[in-house]
Amino acid sequence: MIHCLCNNLRTSCVRRAIEAGARRPQDVHRHHGHRVNCGRCLASIAEEISEAALKAPAAPSLATPEAVMPLAAK
Repeated sequence: MIHCLCNNLRTSCVRRAIEAGARRPQDVHRHHGHRVNCGRCLASIAEEISEAALKAPAAPSLATPEAVMPLAAK
């Protein structure tokens, strides 16, 4: 699917940018060296980002025993 006609960004391009850390549609454009032009693509790119976030594994918890009680205090 072509998400952005102005910059010819396809789903594969959007997914590569997301895998590289893009979290906003503007980040996707920046990843590929583009700027947002007309803005019609923003909603569909944002939807791809949201879907990727839902599929991503949960981040590890920061509440480890070491985080609560530093090693030096044990």
